[in-house]
Amino acid sequence: QDPAQDGSREVNVRRIGDIQLTAVLYHTAPGSHKDAAAMAALSEVLASTPNGRLHQSLIEKKLAVNVNPWNFDLAERGYVVFMAELNKTQSLQEARKVLLAELEGLQQKPVTEAELKRAKASLLSEIDKTINDPQRLAVQLSESIANGDWRLFFLHRDRIEALTLADLQAAATNYFKESNRTLGHFIPTTTPDRAKFPEPVDVDKLVANYKGKAAATEGEVFDISLANIEKRTQRLALASGMKLILTPKKTRGETVSGLLTLRFGDQTSLFNQASTASVAANLLSRGAGNLQRAQISAKLDELKTQLEVSGSGQTVTVRFDSLRKNLPEVLNLIRDILRKPQFSQKEFDLLIEESVARLESQRSEPNAMGSQAMALALDTYPKGDVRAARTLDESIAALKALKLDQVKQFHSGFYGVSNSEFALVGDFDSAASQAQIGQLFNDWKSPKPYARLKADPKNPKASVIQLEAPDKSNAFFVAGLPVPLQDTNPEFVPLQLANRVLGGGVKSRLFDRLRQKDGLSYGAGSQLSASAFEASGMWALYAIYAPQNLDKLKAAVNEELAKFVKDGITAEELADAKRGWQEERKISRAQDRALAAGHVAQTAANRTLAFVEKVDAQIDTVTLAEVNAAIRKFFNPAQFLNVYAGDFVAKNKK
Repeated sequence: QDPAQDGSREVNVRRIGDIQLTAVLYHTAPGSHKDAAAMAALSEVLASTPNGRLHQSLIEKKLAVNVNPWNFDLAERGYVVFMAELNKTQSLQEARKVLLAELEGLQQKPVTEAELKRAKASLLSEIDKTINDPQRLAVQLSESIANGDWRLFFLHRDRIEALTLADLQAAATNYFKESNRTLGHFIPTTTPDRAKFPEPVDVDKLVANYKGKAAATEGEVFDISLANIEKRTQRLALASGMKLILTPKKTRGETVSGLLTLRFGDQTSLFNQASTASVAANLLSRGAGNLQRAQISAKLDELKTQLEVSGSGQTVTVRFDSLRKNLPEVLNLIRDILRKPQFSQKEFDLLIEESVARLESQRSEPNAMGSQAMALALDTYPKGDVRAARTLDESIAALKALKLDQVKQFHSGFYGVSNSEFALVGDFDSAASQAQIGQLFNDWKSPKPYARLKADPKNPKASVIQLEAPDKSNAFFVAGLPVPLQDTNPEFVPLQLANRVLGGGVKSRLFDRLRQKDGLSYGAGSQLSASAFEASGMWALYAIYAPQNLDKLKAAVNEELAKFVKDGITAEELADAKRGWQEERKISRAQDRALAAGHVAQTAANRTLAFVEKVDAQIDTVTLAEVNAAIRKFFNPAQFLNVYAGDFVAKNKK
């Protein structure tokens, strides 16, 4: 075991960048110790968004733009980190002062009963979601095994349920102290104030007689064949114009997933509204009905519900995962979020500040620089069109110029469900849900006509763009080739299989060459997109690498692309690609969240699962000759736009 820290430490790192950070770390107990539960609750009390003390004292008072906690539960002693992100104009010293005052001032300002209750609700909600999700549960059990025993996961839950204010205060007093703090340099002291750490835990003895709680509801063994899913699915058109897709089934833990998408406006009405549309969508869940932002967050924890609202251009999407018994309340909350947003000046100002800071942080990041350069180079839309690419300066200026009244007018002038899709998949009462959704939304018609914005076809732009990102250890490569491809084209399936071989699958040529063989890249691959509505596809390649390997990366990529066109793929590669893609498609049908998203996408394109069945059949029957012919027809390495972003000047000096 490392000895206890004998005094505060501080380190300052100075590199080129666009944001400021201040962070503090404290050593803590092993994950198997009872203090780990207290530390998890303290992290929630201090750093959750928007209820945490640090959010209220730093973000809401505009001393920082973001606060994040990292709580590490390890087999031996762990640690907890609290980090605040600042824009260029905010004071690092003031933020650090407030950060330390909140953490090390808990003795003067103890945790309240309300804070403990809220922290427990949030932590236990996440645990329940994990128990109801086999994949997440498997990962968490493996983490507990690494700490000593799989049963620690359930013991940790029990300890959270039993937490008292005294437990949190004792942990805060012992660990959140100057001598156990790391900010930077060491400061000697004649009277060390060492934290007292517990002896190693005998986990076998600890869990020897442990008995878990009652098992979660198992649910049914659901047949994921397309025929069975279609048989289970109801497709309805409500009086409001909303299209409702319902797939009820018994699930483990009585879970249900939903996806609601609103579509509105046209090219003319949405002109110069890109920032307004995005900000309006992002403000929806920051206060709605009679609930403030913090109350919405607490309500979702109470309902054991994960809910996300997003939007841009002419769409707004609400995704959620909840429980059968809580679905009616969740639907009511969604109604309030969409129809009765508060649009407070305070939350508007915070969102603008956060958004501007996020954009500023991208100025010197190679990934963001490369992606933006490619988007701008291939853009075909006039300035002001919501589909048009924008520079960082243009985006920042638009945000700073935006007024809250414009956001309110956008909401009242565009939002409605006349052109919307709502999919529910999982454990729910179909008749009751249908009736409630109709009651909540049938009278909410869209104020303006809707016309889907088409994706204009882009022409290939064979060129090379090289951007300097000073003082960055990683460089980014991205290349784009527009292709006249729609997902109804006969070549769509052959090209998707070809892409999996090139760089879109778990095992691919680009990854094997750049990572495994040449050791040049930390990550590499390719993506092929195609619209369901028009022939406006895009083939993209990417790689993350060290700047000094630029020339080697170019040579390796060029060699692999030339071979891809000249020789095509092999029968073995095609068979592997078919198996992998079909397996992924089956897995997505077994996941309620993915199935709901699929329902919405198919309904928006005026399709059913019959289209999915057709694609499945083509995957099975496509031939090697068809795949290689499609590659030669659509894939031309000489027509790619290649963008390289990194610290190449420093590389050349070495």
